Amino acid sequence: MSEIKKTSGIIIRKIPFSDSSLILSLYSREFGKLSLIQKGALRQGKNKIGSKIDTLNHIEAVIYYKNERDIQLIKEVELVNYFPSIKGNLEKLKYCSAIGELLNFFIMENYENEELFQGTLKILSRFENSTINDEAELFIRYFLFFIRHTGFEINFKKCGICNNYIDSDFDIINFNFEKGFICTHCSQNSFHSFQFSKELFKIITCLNFKKEIHSSKELNNIIKFLEQYIRYHVPEFSGLKSLKMF
Repeated sequence: MSEIKKTSGIIIRKIPFSDSSLILSLYSREFGKLSLIQKGALRQGKNKIGSKIDTLNHIEAVIYYKNERDIQLIKEVELVNYFPSIKGNLEKLKYCSAIGELLNFFIMENYENEELFQGTLKILSRFENSTINDEAELFIRYFLFFIRHTGFEINFKKCGICNNYIDSDFDIINFNFEKGFICTHCSQNSFHSFQFSKELFKIITCLNFKKEIHSSKELNNIIKFLEQYIRYHVPEFSGLKSLKMF
């Protein structure tokens, strides 16, 4: 028998189902990722729910929940925020859609993580309210935060081989996708997957530790690095399509 439950969440994907219904992926506070069906959402003039369940909307949903069922049925939906500034700006939409991709690919059904959920809402609010063209910077800050909360955290302070502190004064700092950052001594006998210039290392370190940065010219290289790093650990991940579509 189904239980009636209420949850707050962000719609990260929607696909048509039959002529009138939608299946949603909802990243929720209480249940992690949930698959939901909204019957009749595509019927024009039939109800107002269709306009509430757009991708990236923050909603409150009442659902008929059954633990053994793969797709839960939506009973009621209330719109909390549809982030109009994000949807009216292609750069904001590109990076926020990539956030949705990360959540949809990596977060498992019924995986609850309050800090990750709150951090996702916070970054969407920052995108919504930003007026200084810092979309790539905001996205990298979230990407690093996401990596920490999904088991792929990078150690920016110590060598992944000898555990000595990384000296950031060198012109080149090597990174191995398996071991992490490698000190100059260990680099002599170790394979590196990626090389950081002194400037690039300083920028990604500042972003990771929530410090201010003074240059944005290397941000695309950092995004490419993070995609490659994740792909190494999860070969099924083919990259963020949203970053290439817009």
